[in-house]
Amino acid sequence: MYRDCEILENKNLFKDIYLLKIKNNFDFQIYPGQFAMIRINNSLDPLLSRPFSFYNASEDSLEFLYQIKGRGTSLLSERKRGEKLKVLAPLGRGFPYPEVSKKIAIIGGGIGIAPLNFLLLELNRGGIKPDIYLGFSTYVPNIILSNFIDNSHSLVITTEDGSLGNRGIITDYIEDLDRYDLIYACGPILMLKKIWEMIEDKGKLYLSLEERMGCGIGICLSCYIGGKDKNMHICKDGPVLSGAEVIL
Repeated sequence: MYRDCEILENKNLFKDIYLLKIKNNFDFQIYPGQFAMIRINNSLDPLLSRPFSFYNASEDSLEFLYQIKGRGTSLLSERKRGEKLKVLAPLGRGFPYPEVSKKIAIIGGGIGIAPLNFLLLELNRGGIKPDIYLGFSTYVPNIILSNFIDNSHSLVITTEDGSLGNRGIITDYIEDLDRYDLIYACGPILMLKKIWEMIEDKGKLYLSLEERMGCGIGICLSCYIGGKDKNMHICKDGPVLSGAEVIL
């Protein structure tokens, strides 16, 4: 059921990237990798709610990192502090939590770093510092990357134009993924497909998949993905799926 949540902050961090912070009016535990459906306004334009993964969550507030990519997110960027949004949350299946002794890699691309930020915060609370690989098309400021910089065991950053870190795409700078016990990834589908192809033991790979959604609860059937043993829907069966479950 949708609940009204007050906007505490809707801040422009850099160019077309925003941080939305709303009051947490939900009584449920929220896990990294889960998402919320947010109704941008009370009119019929846009008609459908939009899915947003959690960037962070506490007892008092929920945070979402988003990028303006269309009319819906453009309208969302105009919403002001004190206004209310209708939110359905938490939804979907999140990332599995590892044992402390596991060797872990986090791989993110573009705005796909959002759910990985929340995951990293939870891993750090458990004393885990993973190796992190982040790829972007161009420069991203430290205000967005600070958590990854401060709380990684090692960090590799690439940009396609060479404006930050190494020049190129992030998958070109990852060697021997099979040496890790667990790999968490979120980003563009071409990046996820490459990672999926790179790893032999796909059961230790967990992918947070992005797709357009109409309802967020598996009714509209719009976020279909082909699975190894059955057809699945990202909103209901995911958005986090094991590499062994999917065919990319």
